Amino acid sequence: MSLNQASASTENTQGDGACMECMNSSHSNQHQLVAFISAVQDQLTMEKSCQNFSHDQQVGPWGKFVLSELRSGNFPAMSAPDTVTDLEQICPRYPTMAQIERDHLWLLIINSMTYFESSCEPKSNLTQRQGAPDGTAFGLLQLNEGNEDLYVLKRSRTHILHTTRAEAKVSKFTPGCYKNDSHNPETSLVCGMTMLEQQLEKKPHSLFDCSSYWKVLKPNACTSHLPHFSLTANDRVIEAVNSYIPCNHDLEY
Repeated sequence: MSLNQASASTENTQGDGACMECMNSSHSNQHQLVAFISAVQDQLTMEKSCQNFSHDQQVGPWGKFVLSELRSGNFPAMSAPDTVTDLEQICPRYPTMAQIERDHLWLLIINSMTYFESSCEPKSNLTQRQGAPDGTAFGLLQLNEGNEDLYVLKRSRTHILHTTRAEAKVSKFTPGCYKNDSHNPETSLVCGMTMLEQQLEKKPHSLFDCSSYWKVLKPNACTSHLPHFSLTANDRVIEAVNSYIPCNHDLEY
C-alpha cells in the first residue's frame, strides 16, 4: 500500500459510516495503523528487509515484541504524550494522539532505526575500523558487543556488570541491558528501548539529540565533523516519522 492509498483509505473511513462502525474494534484499529507503517516502509524501501517488524500490513514477530514492551508500562517516556520535546515539530498530532497511534509510531521509529543501523540484519556487525566508536557494534541496533550493559545507568543493586541474562536469571522481556544482548533480536530490541527511554528521560527530553548512542538519532550538526558522516539516515528517520499518517491527520475510530 502506498502512502497515497493509505491516505485515501483514511479519508474514506472518516466519511463512510459503515466503515467507521467496523473500526470500533482494537483489531481493526491496529490493522489500519500497521497499513500506515507498511506504506512508510514501502516509501523508504524498508519492507523487504524488515518483514519481522511488519509485512503485508500484518505485525511481524519483532513488531509484536516491541508493542508488548511498549504496553508493559516499563517505558513511560515513550508512552506519555508530553515527555518528548521535539517530536511535535515533525509529528504535529503527537501530543493528542490516541495511545494506540503513539505505540505504533514508536514501532515505526524503532523499525526505522533498525533499518538504518543494520538493514534489519540480526548478525550485522561493524568494527572500530569501519566506524564503530567502541569496539564492535553488533546486531539489530548495533550495540557495543559484550559491553551492552555499560550504556544503561539505572542498574539494580544486584546487577553485576558483564552478566548475561541467563546468569542474572532474567527473561528477554525484562527491561535493561545485559552482556551479549546484541546477539539476540528480542534482547537487542529491549536493550535498545531501555537506552532510548533513558535518553528521553534526560533533558532536553528529545529523540534527535547529540547525546544519543545512535548516529541515526544525532542531528546532522552534531555529526558533520565525524568520519563516515551522512545526511541520509537522520533525515530519513525524520521522513519516516513525518510520513506516518496519524502525525498529520486526525483519525476517528
